[in-house]
Amino acid sequence: MSLAGVLAGCGASQSTSKATSSSTSAKSTKTQTKRQRLISALPKDVKSTDSDLVVVNKWHKRAEMTFNKSSVDGIEVRSSIVKPLEAFLAGAKKAGYPATIVSGYRSVAYQKEVWDQSIQTYENQGKSAKEALKLTKEYVAVPSGSEHETGLAADIMNTHWYSTHGNQLLSSSDKNKGQQWLISHAADYGFY
Repeated sequence: MSLAGVLAGCGASQSTSKATSSSTSAKSTKTQTKRQRLISALPKDVKSTDSDLVVVNKWHKRAEMTFNKSSVDGIEVRSSIVKPLEAFLAGAKKAGYPATIVSGYRSVAYQKEVWDQSIQTYENQGKSAKEALKLTKEYVAVPSGSEHETGLAADIMNTHWYSTHGNQLLSSSDKNKGQQWLISHAADYGFY
């Protein structure tokens, strides 16, 4: 679950050709309109320039980011999400579904280690290099393209389910009532 935002501005390049210029203008206006709709949909206390609105994925890679870090339950995250993250964990506990933060901030270098380890694990299981890469791409964010590198993302699991399933992040956890509560209520605390 993550607090990373999904806003991106697009600019059109200018051209000396009149036909290209008018086409570009139309695209720019259309893009700007879409961008403005996204901005106007933000909650009242959020601005499009807020540092917590960061797009990072395999299409929008970022170099190592600099921000203040803090720790919640021994897991490092961006300082700005400490209060909502603690409130989320407290809400889960109050609802009868205590939660565990499995991971938070990862440096680009650490994400590369996670990536490489995934490939190696699949190869050790007898997969070809091509198969290992394909499976890794399916389940692990590419280095410089992980929301964890923003400090805004955290993997959060229902504590009971997580501890009784070998402390593993598995998609089958989504069937668990505690994990369903976390998924259903993440947005209440500013996460998705």
